[in-house]
Amino acid sequence: MRKKTICAAAGAAIMLLSLFGCADEGNSFDSAAAPPENDHEVSAVGSQTTAVSDEFETITEDSSLTPYDEPVTYEVEIIDDAGSGEPVSYQDLRDGYLPYYDNLSFISYEIVSVYSPEEAFELTGEEAFTRRTTLYNVHVYYDHILDEEVDYNMNIAHVGNTQEQLLGFPMYETGMRFAAAVFGSSDTWRVPVGELEFLLLSENGDEIAYHIGSAPVSGTDGSLPMNDELDADECELMLSASNNPMVLSSKARVEELGEFIRGDWSGAGIVNAQ
Repeated sequence: MRKKTICAAAGAAIMLLSLFGCADEGNSFDSAAAPPENDHEVSAVGSQTTAVSDEFETITEDSSLTPYDEPVTYEVEIIDDAGSGEPVSYQDLRDGYLPYYDNLSFISYEIVSVYSPEEAFELTGEEAFTRRTTLYNVHVYYDHILDEEVDYNMNIAHVGNTQEQLLGFPMYETGMRFAAAVFGSSDTWRVPVGELEFLLLSENGDEIAYHIGSAPVSGTDGSLPMNDELDADECELMLSASNNPMVLSSKARVEELGEFIRGDWSGAGIVNAQ
């Protein structure tokens, strides 16, 4: 699809954890009521188990954000749910929120297919998929907590559909790659916090994680190892939603990001890295 990049307007609001982590009639992302067991576990789930080739398509050949396939473009309603607009610090996320998610992990995956609202509801029985949430089948190819390549498919729920989306968070599209914190223990895994979701692009042979959101996650000692400066043509990525480009704020090599999260979460007792 043809994509173009334009510079993001300074000061655009970042989506807070409440957009992804709160139980809401229009949002299926819910946290556990009490601290879960912290054993690291991500299982292959979902009705689609077709193997994906190990030869992944190179999304970019250089540092620019370049095309996939030509999409059918559309306009969406922007969900007015941005909270205060102030970014949550990484330390607040790690210590105040992440310990309460069941089977938390940090993985890299590629979008294989997008379920229709009817298919998602039939698979899960969750009415959220008939409103503002979309269910994706993804191929998981790296587990950053285990620090090893993996090969399985599972379903991931993510807020936003072809009618409504969070500002700067358009729908995933087939073939795109992401690294994100995920949690779950049934047929549906979820992205709990938008602050720990990254678009993956190939640049000069390296896989680069771009933080999704108009401002990088803040923090002092122990904050995410991200380069806060992007070139002007790296600030936004136009996908199918013509009025809601994906907003990007910082980047890092995904290996470095995964290594940091593995050590930090393990040291904080959030996961048991093996």
